[in-house]
Amino acid sequence: MQRPKDLTREQLERIVDELQQALYLSYDSEADAFRWNPDKEWSGFDVCDSLSSILSQLSMIPE
Repeated sequence: MQRPKDLTREQLERIVDELQQALYLSYDSEADAFRWNPDKEWSGFDVCDSLSSILSQLSMIPE
């Protein structure tokens, strides 16, 4: 298992980017585009699922 101190800046930025997208990026079907939405509704499950996926890809899940 990797620890945060073992990650590159690029990997840390990727984690933060994924979190930011999970919390605030919404699809606007009228504009057929993704938009940043500070009022986006989200569930804890969705955010945790997204973070779990990225942490797994970076070998940060305890064994």
